[in-house]
Amino acid sequence: MVVVTTLPDGRIIAKVKDAHRVIPVGGGAAALAPPSGLSISELKKVEEVLQVNFPSAIPATTLTPVGLTISGNVVGLTIQGAAGTTIVTEVVALGF
Repeated sequence: MVVVTTLPDGRIIAKVKDAHRVIPVGGGAAALAPPSGLSISELKKVEEVLQVNFPSAIPATTLTPVGLTISGNVVGLTIQGAAGTTIVTEVVALGF
C-alpha cells in the first residue's frame, strides 16, 4: 500500500497492488470480494475508488472491473477478461 498524497482536509489518496490472480480457464471472471478483497491498510474507511488499473496482464488482453464494493477499508470487485489470464490489480482510492 502506498500513500499517494494527503489532502488539506486530512483525507488520503492511497493505492494498493494485488498479487497475481488467474481467471479460471473455464470461466471469464476473477472475484476480489470483501473481506478478502484489496485491503488498504493506511485507511480506516474508503470513501471512493478513484481508479482501477491493471499494470500487467498475461497474455495481454482487455480487462474490465465490474461490481465495485466497499466495506470499511476493503475494496471488492470482479474482473472480467479472457480465460486463463494472469492479472495484477491496482486500486487508487480516497479515504481517511
